[in-house]
Amino acid sequence: MGDPIERTIFPTLSYVHSNTCVTYDLRFAPDSQTLSFPILGRVYNHIDLAQLATNPPVDQMRLFHPLLPWYIDVYKTVDSGVTVEDVIMQIYIALQSSIDAQQYYNEELGSEIRERIAGAYERRTQGTDEKWNGIKRVDYLEDRCMFVGLVRSGDGMWEIRTS
Repeated sequence: MGDPIERTIFPTLSYVHSNTCVTYDLRFAPDSQTLSFPILGRVYNHIDLAQLATNPPVDQMRLFHPLLPWYIDVYKTVDSGVTVEDVIMQIYIALQSSIDAQQYYNEELGSEIRERIAGAYERRTQGTDEKWNGIKRVDYLEDRCMFVGLVRSGDGMWEIRTS
């Protein structure tokens, strides 16, 4: 799934260490309370979300995060290519998936990591009915659930940066 073509990410999705371009709390649905683009200097609108995520455009993007044991594949929803909204919404949808026992109790997750995931679940669901839905993929991010951009990796994938 590597992409050999050199591409740049749209500025609102770019991770820049010295300048926050995007902040999005991945535990919640994207809205004006949980998603912002400080780089714009204003509240975002539907035109900002409709911008193509990369230049040149792509039909799909493969994303990864060091704490997630799976990829997130983002697909275009409009003919012109993957948009900023596609990236945000498809990350959200992917991370809201509940996990099963096989994903939680596997050889690669030690008991210490499982405890951190369970702690993230407890904090996310404290005092809510969400507790009945069980551990979700977003809980694997532990306390690093604030999306702050994407960075292109050497193999053509995009790393999800969180803080």
